[in-house]
Amino acid sequence: GNHQADTAMVLQISADRSAINLVSIPRDSLVDVPQCETSKGTIPAQYGVMFNSIFAGAYQTGGDLASATGLNIQNFIVVDFAGLVKMIDAIGGVDICVPQDIDDPYSTLQLSKGMQHLDGTQATQYARTRYTLGDGSDNARTTRQQYLIKQLMSEALSKNLFTDTAQLYQLAKSALESLNISEGMADTAALVGLAMSLKNFNMSHLYTQTVPVVAAPSDPNRSVWADNADEVWAKMREGKSLFESTETNATSTDSTTTDGTTESQNTDENSGEQAQSTETPDATTGLITRADGTLIDPNTGGTVDPEDGSIHDATTGQYIGIADRYLNATVCAVPAKN
Repeated sequence: GNHQADTAMVLQISADRSAINLVSIPRDSLVDVPQCETSKGTIPAQYGVMFNSIFAGAYQTGGDLASATGLNIQNFIVVDFAGLVKMIDAIGGVDICVPQDIDDPYSTLQLSKGMQHLDGTQATQYARTRYTLGDGSDNARTTRQQYLIKQLMSEALSKNLFTDTAQLYQLAKSALESLNISEGMADTAALVGLAMSLKNFNMSHLYTQTVPVVAAPSDPNRSVWADNADEVWAKMREGKSLFESTETNATSTDSTTTDGTTESQNTDENSGEQAQSTETPDATTGLITRADGTLIDPNTGGTVDPEDGSIHDATTGQYIGIADRYLNATVCAVPAKN
């Protein structure tokens, strides 16, 4: 009877299907919520409430969700654990790189270090596991959930599931039976059409990020959205990829070379001199290795833990992602599928 969401993500697929943005919202982050009129009554404005309580409150009042992002979100999918198990089993499971042995008494998940092929139950337990991996935070868990979605997408593309019409219709039927889908997408033909439109999708253009947060002044065990969280939603409102930008400013310009790498030119405002950096991401891992051995994610500028591929904000140290290409190719040493 309590519909508190374990996970909340906003997914944006570009109209030309060239890019996908996926943003996780930490469930424990404290937010202000505007008043919302629902079909069964008014949800009053709320201040400093945990994000996942909004979902529960909307269910209890009338089912109409207030927007927390300024985005016009027309479609949604509510996934319970049983539904997630069925959908992952429907595509034949998923490969996950496990950077350390897992023995989680809460989810009962037990896995050895290395690349593991997980069935639906194991993959769902992996998505829920919190205290035995990383620092035990919800932020760290959101990055693993993003990684799981990337691996599921890679699995589907590698098996050509998006081009096999018969299989697609079976998957769509399974989705309609297993998941709660909004009216605009709750149709077999609509789901099949969306999947087929992504048949040539390049996985390097699936951009994932967790909303930037900082410790809440009122409670160090909770977080609030950082000032730069607005930049994330602004990019999505404008239909931009999270980590691709053609913008220039007075102190930094980026240009793309003929081999696809990026050269950054930084201007010292005091001296007027311009210093050029030609740090090139590794073709396999996608990361930059500094002279001191530090691994840098070129998209976020975050530092990467070489042991588990986790990406950390260079300023706050918060978990902001997982370097999936590095994790798969280095920690678990397997070739990329796509």
